[in-house]
Amino acid sequence: MKRKVQVAVLYCDQSKQNKLLMLKLIPERGSHWQNVTGHVEKNETPIEAAYRELFEETKISKDQIQMVDTKHSFQFTDRFGQQRQEHTYIAWSQTDQIEIDPIEHTEFKWVDLKDVKEQDFGFASHWELIQMVGKQS
Repeated sequence: MKRKVQVAVLYCDQSKQNKLLMLKLIPERGSHWQNVTGHVEKNETPIEAAYRELFEETKISKDQIQMVDTKHSFQFTDRFGQQRQEHTYIAWSQTDQIEIDPIEHTEFKWVDLKDVKEQDFGFASHWELIQMVGKQS
């Protein structure tokens, strides 16, 4: 079974409001909003993949975040019929300055965590992680 990671990126702004980073996928991949996601590469642990994917998709480096392992994972069948297991993380960022990867995403936005809704995401698992974030923030 292929392994994946999902990372909810949060930033506490000057007014002490928790903001969630949302990334919009390119049209070829659905044009929906999501958290940072990606595959765990061979000989890589899920936490290593989470740090790598976060940097690749946002340019936020390991020394700019506090990564929290939610200890939660789930299994699903992807759009190609392949079984996947996805491990979830929360990354508390020290910066709201990011640079998206244009190969994967067309835009990004920081949204007040309290304003995020289930219909904002293309996948139910992304909302599930946000619900966990709400309990921990």
